Amino acid sequence: MRIRLLLCTAGLLAAMTMPRAASAQACDSLVATQPAAEPASPGDSVFALEQVDARPQLINVGNVAMAMARNYPREQRDAGTSGCAVVRVEVRPNGRAGKIEVLYATIPAFGRGAIAVVRQMHFHPATREGHPVAVWMTLPLTFQLQPFSSGAAESSQ
Repeated sequence: MRIRLLLCTAGLLAAMTMPRAASAQACDSLVATQPAAEPASPGDSVFALEQVDARPQLINVGNVAMAMARNYPREQRDAGTSGCAVVRVEVRPNGRAGKIEVLYATIPAFGRGAIAVVRQMHFHPATREGHPVAVWMTLPLTFQLQPFSSGAAESSQ
């Protein structure tokens, strides 16, 4: 079986297989209903997305796909169960994840898997006035098993 990777946030969309599953759409809906991050106070060193000039951009999609495969909960994989988690992550000025919190998970195991995956992510950091800064992002991650197709390779649009 192949594992489907779907990550999306404003301006970030990396799908390793298509089409999108209902669970991915459910996670997207949850992200859309999340309130905007509180604006950072003047002394705060972590900014809201609305406060930066350039948002973080994921640069290691291939490694993240492998992390999704490694961190797919074994019981859910064996049962053929798909699921998702929505995490809030602090992307630090070095492009690595700092604090991570699970806002929603279809089951707790997908939340734990999502945290492990996010720890493997590497971003071009957000910038403000030309300098890398820490920023909060909300990311939905969908874990989905799909059988290998015996036909031509699938599109990864």
